[in-house]
Amino acid sequence: MPASKKPPLTNSAKAFAPGHLTGFFIAEPSKPDPLWCGSRGAGLSLAKGVTTSVTILPESASFSPVLINGKETCEAVVTNTLLAFFKERVKLAQKCKIKVEHEIAIPIGAGFGSSGASALSLALALNEVFGRPLSKEETAQLAHLAELNCRTGLGTVLADTVGGLEIRIQAGAPGIGKVNAFPLPEGLRIGCFVFGPLSTPQALADKMTLQLLNALGEEKLAQLQANPTPANFIQLAAEFTQASGLLSPRLKNLLQALAREGIIASMAFFGEVAFFFYGENFPAPRFGLRKNAIEAGAKFYSFKAAAQGATIL
Repeated sequence: MPASKKPPLTNSAKAFAPGHLTGFFIAEPSKPDPLWCGSRGAGLSLAKGVTTSVTILPESASFSPVLINGKETCEAVVTNTLLAFFKERVKLAQKCKIKVEHEIAIPIGAGFGSSGASALSLALALNEVFGRPLSKEETAQLAHLAELNCRTGLGTVLADTVGGLEIRIQAGAPGIGKVNAFPLPEGLRIGCFVFGPLSTPQALADKMTLQLLNALGEEKLAQLQANPTPANFIQLAAEFTQASGLLSPRLKNLLQALAREGIIASMAFFGEVAFFFYGENFPAPRFGLRKNAIEAGAKFYSFKAAAQGATIL
């Protein structure tokens, strides 16, 4: 039976995709085939991220809303784009409505990859509900295309397919891009001081800035591949941050305060966020520093690294 004619295997499905922090990158957004667009670089997949539930509603249902953390929204651009791509890709013929519920356990719009994780977890849940008409690789590619179309990210979906410290060595969608994953010690924590968002499209729009970042990223990527350890990653990410020219005054001050306590920290690309390791022989910030950062407008978060990439629950 053709994929477009299959009834749902189930009335609902749920999938999870990890949050992600990018330490440095090389953007490759301009290729004839969007599946080959993306970025190389390195980052961290987080144990917390986005859990997406998909429920098939009867045609008679009065609405098919998108909910984010329990609240209806009309601004879920990536979600709506992914839904449209999926329906077109599988030539969905069922007369039904699809309810989407995102539970987002990471800061939104602040460099934690919430858009990519939402797209990937939604794609996986949709594919499960409708009888797996696509392979996992094809499903993830739709999420990558949705991110590109909405200009919310380049390499997050590929990074979200693995856990731990990830090194993207070839740009592109899952199945085309290549990523190596390195697990992090169980006791290692990722601390984050979050001031707020930065605009990814705006940050990538300036060609001179992008050229500088790409040159820096090439250098750091080669150095990390030669020694893929947590300590080397955060050191290289910090160097990339300092040379990027994108630090806000308060983020620069915070990074300097962390450095005075022997804590090497990086900016999250793209967010007004400082992240660092603590535990497993990495020092933790003193209470006084945390208090000062919070008084300056930051929120503090602590995460474990993801043990694996996106998955059906």
